[in-house]
Amino acid sequence: MRVMGEDGICRSVITEPRVYVACLTSYNCGISSGAWRTADQLEEGLRHPHPSPAREEWAIHDTDSVPFIGENPDIPHLIEIMRGIEEWGDAFRAWVELDPHNLQHHDDLGEAFEEAFYGSTMQTAPRRSFCEQIAEDRGWLSDGSPLWGCVDWDAVWNSTLRFEFDFVERRWPEPSYIFRRDC
Repeated sequence: MRVMGEDGICRSVITEPRVYVACLTSYNCGISSGAWRTADQLEEGLRHPHPSPAREEWAIHDTDSVPFIGENPDIPHLIEIMRGIEEWGDAFRAWVELDPHNLQHHDDLGEAFEEAFYGSTMQTAPRRSFCEQIAEDRGWLSDGSPLWGCVDWDAVWNSTLRFEFDFVERRWPEPSYIFRRDC
């Protein structure tokens, strides 16, 4: 959800992750029927399913702070994504959005996210900021080197780092994120 701040800048706000679960039986009869559900409510529905067979046909028709992963996702997987967003916020959501349909090969999404997450920045030139940090971490250039200002950071990204990392760039003042690809 996006809201206007007191400073006049629109920002994304993470609300409690939830999905709108629509009843397809009603939908097919021309009636809009459904409810917003949190991860806790979805888990409760798995533990205690509704006895009515008419409620077996459902679809996810909307999401709030949850990446859309299809109308009929695997509910335990969806709950795991929602729990990750509750714990790690927008960074987890950005990671899921990179490839939402291929995350089920991970045994533990939280562990995979922590392994893949490299960092975040709120710099106005986030890609350059990440390149500088990685160059420093790897010892390519030491901070304060006279060559630091001569580096073409876009070329460093395009020739080397883009093959190792996924970069999720957001408009300032929202944070941008970088994730390792090999995880």
